[in-house]
Amino acid sequence: MLRRRRCVSVLIVAFAFFIAISPADAARKWCHKDPAVRVAGTLVKVDVAVYDDQQHLVTGAIAVKFTVPPGSATEIVMTHDGFNGQGERVTVEYDKRLKASSRSVQIRVLVQVPATVRMAAQVVVTPGTAKSIAISGRTNTEFTATTSVAPTK
Repeated sequence: MLRRRRCVSVLIVAFAFFIAISPADAARKWCHKDPAVRVAGTLVKVDVAVYDDQQHLVTGAIAVKFTVPPGSATEIVMTHDGFNGQGERVTVEYDKRLKASSRSVQIRVLVQVPATVRMAAQVVVTPGTAKSIAISGRTNTEFTATTSVAPTK
């Protein structure tokens, strides 16, 4: 019985310590921007996020580069004002090393968020109804995701 009380006491202290050291992070909100591109008829969304209270540290446009196989129909569908009003720069490039068939089109998405400091950032690439790819990292670095989309007619 004494051993059980000690165990419960240790758990309570550990929980209280956890709550005490993380209240600021628990209350922080992410600010999201989400440009979108249609590749082979499939909408590909890119959700880029930084902490809301740090978005003022972003110094330039969010750079999103879609790389697709040559001949793949690609259309920029949506851009936003970016973080801190810096905008989004969405571009499309072609790479013959990427493959396209009637079932699948390979795509590569590169994202960069310039900022005055290295701070937390997240990127989630959602290719249509397929599984999303989530990447956590830092600003001033390159986020890269390679996936494929199912072409629609």
